[in-house]
Amino acid sequence: MNNLESIIKFLLVLIVTYFIYKNFIETKEGFQLSETTAEKLRIKDSSSTSSNQDEDMTQKADVYPETIVEKSLKEIYQGSTKLICNMMPTIDTNLCMVEGKPMVKYLFPIHFLKLPNTAILAVFNDGRLYMKNDITDKMWKGPLKNSIPFDSVPLRMITISYRDNSLLGIGYDNNLYAKQANAIGGINIYAEWVLVPNNQDLIFCMVDQQTKKLVCIDVNGSISTKETQDITSGLVPITDVSAPVLKLFYDENGYMLALDTKFNLVQFKIRDWKASSLNYDKGINKTRVFDIMYDNDGKLYGLVFVPGAGILEIMKQQQIYFMSNFVPLEFHADSSLHSSNFSMNDMKVILYKTGVNMIEDNNNYGTDHNKDEDLNYAYMKSMMDDKKRLREFCKNRGIGSVAKYENYEMVNRIQEQGKKIKELNKIISNLMEYEPDKHEIQEKILLDY
Repeated sequence: MNNLESIIKFLLVLIVTYFIYKNFIETKEGFQLSETTAEKLRIKDSSSTSSNQDEDMTQKADVYPETIVEKSLKEIYQGSTKLICNMMPTIDTNLCMVEGKPMVKYLFPIHFLKLPNTAILAVFNDGRLYMKNDITDKMWKGPLKNSIPFDSVPLRMITISYRDNSLLGIGYDNNLYAKQANAIGGINIYAEWVLVPNNQDLIFCMVDQQTKKLVCIDVNGSISTKETQDITSGLVPITDVSAPVLKLFYDENGYMLALDTKFNLVQFKIRDWKASSLNYDKGINKTRVFDIMYDNDGKLYGLVFVPGAGILEIMKQQQIYFMSNFVPLEFHADSSLHSSNFSMNDMKVILYKTGVNMIEDNNNYGTDHNKDEDLNYAYMKSMMDDKKRLREFCKNRGIGSVAKYENYEMVNRIQEQGKKIKELNKIISNLMEYEPDKHEIQEKILLDY
């Protein structure tokens, strides 16, 4: 009888321990701060900043050398101990103490990427990989299996390589790593990281749309490009770009955007960005961000600095323009977050983020049999075929050429669909409600940032 009681007690302890652990994980990884919690963090930060603002936030230089990213963080957000400690997974924990105890760190994304299956893959501030199905989902899944190289090197960023569908990542040791594609040529987020030779002292990489060569930024913010399309080839400096930058992004108009050392978005002067300089005369996006990614409606999502809370928060632009303000998701109408007004497909979203066209750049990769088995490739290929048929239809209708015939059945169907879309847009406009008080709150919060 005593043995039975002991077993029952033991099982109860296991159950209680499991639920405590589960609730702790969900609390720490839900990554959505309530307004009350955020306000408490701001108050706590303001009370602790004065005592900590003179702390030396130097990293462990012998393991993870300081780069222009860490220097920029300390320069722009000096005194924001909480933000700097949260942003740097390699920082000495002795520098992140509150009343003699380690600071509680909140998990949040620092770099994100859309995958061909439309899922969102992100590097978090602990240097590990997390994923969710949609950018507006509340919960992330992770850390994923084989998140970090050697199970010890936290990641800075991720991207996709040209042609072979490898997932590339740069660690805080400033080396380039790769997760090689699976047997059918698909991106394998669960593969083990492999060190890519001849790629040291880097903080960022992406593919050049024109040359298909890898373009990288080194630890000092200087831009270089590979000698060939082989990612193990040497790097050649781009001398015309003199100002140091942290990241690069393509925009939908063919220009290159840069994240400067003050974490502001700025555009290059001309489309041939490698022979250009940053166009500060045109202006910058004054919202400080750490990373951006397009939504299908042409507006940008941004990982925006919230120094008072010591975090980055996912926000979205109000207008389709790189200098448009980023505002919290809760101040967007549902139709803005789940828009049916697609100005760009997922392939374009990936292209502007990575420089890789998932169809054209991978068209020669693998056998036809493997391509047929790859659902992501099939989906993208289907979209391309639809666009080709649409161009053929427009050509036959007389757009850009002499009309040969008219497909009246298709014309009628398109006109009917157009009418339905107009009716739906009218209904949506009537349902939309303007809230002046909400707008005032929104502006106040943005000013606080």
